[in-house]
Amino acid sequence: MEARPEDYRRVEILPVWLAGQAKTDASLTTNDLKALSRQMGTNLLAALTQALTDKGYEVVHTCRPLCTGEDWEALDADVRRLLSEVRTNFLELSQEIYANRPNQKFKPCQYKADSSIAGLQKRLGRSEADVLVFLDSKAFLETPGAQHKRNQWNWTGGAILTPLVVGLAIAGAGGPELPLKSSPCWMAHTILIADARTLEVLFWNERTFSAEDARNAEAVKGKLRELVVDLAELPKPRSSR
Repeated sequence: MEARPEDYRRVEILPVWLAGQAKTDASLTTNDLKALSRQMGTNLLAALTQALTDKGYEVVHTCRPLCTGEDWEALDADVRRLLSEVRTNFLELSQEIYANRPNQKFKPCQYKADSSIAGLQKRLGRSEADVLVFLDSKAFLETPGAQHKRNQWNWTGGAILTPLVVGLAIAGAGGPELPLKSSPCWMAHTILIADARTLEVLFWNERTFSAEDARNAEAVKGKLRELVVDLAELPKPRSSR
């Protein structure tokens, strides 16, 4: 990619898949979670676009993120079928690549995306992209009510017991873990980038970020930059120098 940057500069981001999760309660209802999921999807797409732009790529086409069951149901039946096929292939490729990574077997050109993507592109409005980007994300959210209870414990019982636990550890007596409760929030992202012409996989990565709240747009930007940190950086086009 670095040797022929203009052959890989234009990017199409296919529909971002986001699954928002939470132990809903009165402070965060199911409807609240749907609305938050759509906002997180918008933030994810913006963060991914910026991360790729910072790497020298030009995002020429994007699609609305798919964040709820209603988003899927609103799609044309044929588009929904093609998306399901593409997503299944994406997950299968990800499992295969992940299984081979510990053994240093991952070579991008050994993997190819399914040809069903061509049909999907046609239905979504084919762009003149050089590379295609797939992003699958999951996020677990802490409800405001649960966060209030956790903070209240940390400031009361947790604050009282922590010095005792630390003292036992210093004295070599062992003891329980620190009683302070950390945020249960997390976000996980899997990205795959393929050559739009040959469908060869050019880049793949998967990361889980613990104690990170996907409602925080700035945090999402930072984590998406980390996700593509090893992606080849392209030199700026001559016209912009």
